[in-house]
Amino acid sequence: STLVVTGNANLQAGANAISLDNAGSHNFGTLTFVGGAVTITENSAMTLAGTNTATSLILTSTGAMDDGSAATLSVTNNANFQAGVNAISLDNAASHNLGSLTFAGGAVAITENSSTTLAGANTATSLILTSAGAITQSGALTVTGVTTLASGTTNDITLNNAGNNFSTVGITSGKDVTLVDANAIVLGTITTASNLTVSGVGITQTGSLTVGGASTFN
Repeated sequence: STLVVTGNANLQAGANAISLDNAGSHNFGTLTFVGGAVTITENSAMTLAGTNTATSLILTSTGAMDDGSAATLSVTNNANFQAGVNAISLDNAASHNLGSLTFAGGAVAITENSSTTLAGANTATSLILTSAGAITQSGALTVTGVTTLASGTTNDITLNNAGNNFSTVGITSGKDVTLVDANAIVLGTITTASNLTVSGVGITQTGSLTVGGASTFN
């Protein structure tokens, strides 16, 4: 089956699953959903609108993925965003809460109003990740361009997976910051309230380092 909605598609299933995942079949103007396990594939750009909730989420888009000016997103467990080489912009301040986060996209910008846990394989051409809590990971992160991370002055950033592959990393804010790169890493402008630990096969810098505690380079 195919589904084409020129305006808002509002899918309400309570605690039940929503599975609209026929590849190449669905196009929505904007998308709103409430469900349990939610899996939606769109054969175009995807824009979230209104209040969106799920116990788990897989969104796949053949175009850019973004949130409308008033959109909110709450996912109890893993939220998985797949946009190919296209941008993912889910950056409404104080609007999104995710159990864990997985993404594949081009320029990725995600803001979470809670702690952020990266799960699985995450890839982007550039990354802006802003969190109201700690930033951690259970899966590797690959970013070919600039990575910018912010977790406030009281929350740690711990990206210590041995499979990480960064290019340039900047830290806007963080308490104790740990970065591990399987290859060379370039440090941009970095500001931490406490300690900084960086491990890589070659460490260079292009920006200033402002570290409130000890700096360790391996």
